[in-house]
Amino acid sequence: SPGITPPGRVLSRYHLALLVRDESGVLARVADAMARRGVSILAVRQEQLPDDDHVARLVITTHEAPDADVRALVTALEATDDVRGRIRVLRVEGV
Repeated sequence: SPGITPPGRVLSRYHLALLVRDESGVLARVADAMARRGVSILAVRQEQLPDDDHVARLVITTHEAPDADVRALVTALEATDDVRGRIRVLRVEGV
């Protein structure tokens, strides 16, 4: 019978904005962490920060994923040495 989907199982696309160390292998480790949690990448953009040669900004758009999986991913990534500070998460609705 149809019912209310628990909040953690609601499927949405997300934009994740994170600051990372700008060195080889970081993007691969971020992508691996996403794959291990079943969160698929739709698009990724990387840009150099104008005032710091050692930090880059990644903006990742995901395919639809459960909220709980995205939250677990963010927690795991924020605990790594590759990520600087908090990850900004925006849910994309109506796509």
